[in-house]
Amino acid sequence: MTRNRNARVAVVGAGIAGLAAAAFAARAGTHVILLEAVSELGGRARTRASGRFRFNMGPHALYRGGPAEAVLAELGISPPGAPPDISRGLGFADGRLHVLPGGPLSLMTTTLLGAREKAELGAMLARFPRLDPTPYMGWTLDAFLRETFRTERLRSIFAALVRLSTYTHAPGAISAGTAIAQVQSGLGRGVRYLDRGWQPMVDAMAEVAQKAGVEIRAGARVRSIDQGGALEVVLREGERIAVDAVVLAMGPAQASTLVADGNDSYLAEQVDRALPVRAACLEVGLSKLPDPRRPFALGIDVPTYVSLHSAAARGLAPEGGGVAVDDPTQGPTQRSNP
Repeated sequence: MTRNRNARVAVVGAGIAGLAAAAFAARAGTHVILLEAVSELGGRARTRASGRFRFNMGPHALYRGGPAEAVLAELGISPPGAPPDISRGLGFADGRLHVLPGGPLSLMTTTLLGAREKAELGAMLARFPRLDPTPYMGWTLDAFLRETFRTERLRSIFAALVRLSTYTHAPGAISAGTAIAQVQSGLGRGVRYLDRGWQPMVDAMAEVAQKAGVEIRAGARVRSIDQGGALEVVLREGERIAVDAVVLAMGPAQASTLVADGNDSYLAEQVDRALPVRAACLEVGLSKLPDPRRPFALGIDVPTYVSLHSAAARGLAPEGGGVAVDDPTQGPTQRSNP
């Protein structure tokens, strides 16, 4: 059994949160060891190459002006990419494709809505950027939709925008205020799809962390956090690393298994409060595009969307081809131990 008493802070998990935490801690003068269970860094932000196509394993859209972009800017990282063009987007409802109302012209011409519904949605979109989300933080999205829109079709369109912006299909559970704020961000500065996927950003974050002095150990699976005296991180092989602090860059359920044999009261409370969700994403590499003029379709009465990410981001597909993403967003899963 070996002991490493040089590291003062251990960061467990080398996804983008762990990489950022490690880099900032090292920049503050702390000796940091970053532990990742698998052989590659980045967590769900990794990108896989298959021939001349590149597929993101998790996140796809980086919100412009959002918290993640602010963290990256502080680290000196500005990943290249471009916003998608949704002005030519389509809405799928009643088994048909319609023009998606994203501006004055598309709102006038869409067959999704009747004349009165168009006027109501137009008025809502005009005042929406100035709408204060705060009073609605205690409301569910369902309650907000019933209070705000007269018809089910208008409620469905706004709910679809919420699904697109939050990746969540849980109108009876999600906070209306949180949903409003996220839709405002999406309709405001919007998002960027990153050139060559998210992997270059992950690689840049790892480089920044290493330059700051972070010791990165991939393939180092943590078995437990021992608090029975000196604080130690115990690896699966038995190595014990003495530290002054531990950052668990992971979800509460996974973190809870490492601390106090799953009996830590704070983590147990977070696990109990968390609402598990199920989501799926299918990326398809196309050697030829059926209709490059239509890069986006949003499900209105079904929780899904299809987007041609390679229309905005470079390096995802060969010339003339594309990478299309089909994202069926699903709601909370039932707990196995309610």
